[in-house]
Amino acid sequence: MNRLIKRAIAVLVVGGLGLVAGGGVMYSAGARVNTSKSIPLGLYWTSSAAVTKGEYVIFCPPQRPVFDTARARATSAPGSVPATTAT
Repeated sequence: MNRLIKRAIAVLVVGGLGLVAGGGVMYSAGARVNTSKSIPLGLYWTSSAAVTKGEYVIFCPPQRPVFDTARARATSAPGSVPATTAT
């Protein structure tokens, strides 16, 4: 393999690992990226502050028929919490 190709591959691998590690750190710090149409696209931060009127919230809905219907209609997407822990 050409030396230039090896160097390009090394740069891509290190850069990719850096992006993954950076994303993990951001997620741990409370960063959330919204790509849905429900609220404006963008980067949002979680907070432990009390919820007030007009704020966005993230929650795990309980296992109830109304939420099953919402998921079936694609108005509510599954999240990162396993279904067995959301009660």
